[in-house]
Amino acid sequence: MVIKSLAKPAGSWCPHAVKGGCGVHGSHPDDCRSFRCRWLYDRALDEAWRPNRAKFVVSISTSGRRTSINLDASQPLAWRRGPYYEQIKLWSRAAWTGQGQVLLYLGDSVTAVFPEEELQIGVVGPDEQAGFAYRFTETTRQPCASILAPDGSEREFLGRQWPRGKDGGP
Repeated sequence: MVIKSLAKPAGSWCPHAVKGGCGVHGSHPDDCRSFRCRWLYDRALDEAWRPNRAKFVVSISTSGRRTSINLDASQPLAWRRGPYYEQIKLWSRAAWTGQGQVLLYLGDSVTAVFPEEELQIGVVGPDEQAGFAYRFTETTRQPCASILAPDGSEREFLGRQWPRGKDGGP
């Protein structure tokens, strides 16, 4: 993950990483202190979700509305195995009501996870924001992801149109 205060880019090891954890724990930077590993906070996640076993790190935003999954580049598809995939898809159902998001990160490349499908967004710059929602018609819902740049420009990515009311969705 990116650690701005250490100028650590995504996909590289932290210079303070040691076997078993952080070599400067206790004096680590504020952006590390504010990090919320979901495995530590969510009692429903068992040892299989421990990051070194799962091969990804799940974190939650301070608002609890965004789940971020940082994938291990050596095993980028580990999240698709059971029990992970099923749970991640359950978390993504919060997007149906606009109450949550699940984003996968592989280095600086982002994928938005919807219950129906995943949208490959691609590279998101350090000052850009990724988000997503749905576009609705009377009969369909369509996953939609966007990247907002600091200059106000926006890139949009559209998924397939799905019938409304199927699979428990709106």
